[in-house]
Amino acid sequence: MRTIALTLGVAAVAGIGCFTEGNGSGTDAGSPEDGSSSGADTGAATAPDTADDDSTSTATPPGMPPAVTLLSDVEVIGEGESVTFAVIVAGGVPAPVVEGGRLLSADLQTEFGSLVQLTKLEYELTLSWDEINAARAIEFDSDTAWTFRAEIDLADGTTEFATLELALTCRGLQACDGQCIDKAVSNDHCGACGNACNVFEMGDEPVGECVEGACTPTFYECIDHGTFANCVDYCASVGQTCAQGAMGQPELGCGGYTYRWYEAANGHACVDVPDFSWASFAGCAFDFAWVEMDQIRCCCTQ
Repeated sequence: MRTIALTLGVAAVAGIGCFTEGNGSGTDAGSPEDGSSSGADTGAATAPDTADDDSTSTATPPGMPPAVTLLSDVEVIGEGESVTFAVIVAGGVPAPVVEGGRLLSADLQTEFGSLVQLTKLEYELTLSWDEINAARAIEFDSDTAWTFRAEIDLADGTTEFATLELALTCRGLQACDGQCIDKAVSNDHCGACGNACNVFEMGDEPVGECVEGACTPTFYECIDHGTFANCVDYCASVGQTCAQGAMGQPELGCGGYTYRWYEAANGHACVDVPDFSWASFAGCAFDFAWVEMDQIRCCCTQ
């Protein structure tokens, strides 16, 4: 196990003053360092000093907080992996009494879990990538580093802490909600986390997939007989633009088509069934022949 990074500090609980390292007891002020007594011949002028010596010699030395060390067994964590954090409490005057602890984010907004006691002054916590993501969504476009903060609660009401930086990686990919993906082709996170493409399965050639970080045009929900005049009107109603197809050019529209139309005979309404569904590469502004059509799907941008 090795230390990745270490920062020591003391955070006082409300109402309790902060202690900082180095406030030791030192030498009692005004006391003779050679052990000799001041004696009666010191005169009255020395009496105040003698009184001061007596009052300071019985004072309690200032306290010193214990040192807290936070370590991890790995420097980098990726999807499917785990990390074990170890916390060691050492030193302190008086001897520290630990009541528990937890692992937090550096901004204190996320708690990853309670520390598990191993010995009187040693604690640990093992977290998987998924457990970290469950507490705080892992999302980034390139490898990043998070700072974790271990807090130790002492019986005197103070809290000691230490921090550690841990690298998170998707090894060349991007992270969305803890999943390592390629935003250039991910249908669930196309170009941005949460931007899902509406993919329409059209035989062996689905349309609407993510290409170069953008969702391509797709066939939308079926519209009923007589509801819209053409695909220009329908696509505008859903805030999109009609994508016109062309014969022999599958890269246009939706696989080369502008809309699909269906006959409702035999219960096959809006279902791609041979002899009851067809595709057209007519113009976007071409008015539907509703006499022949029962339902239509228009190809629109998304």
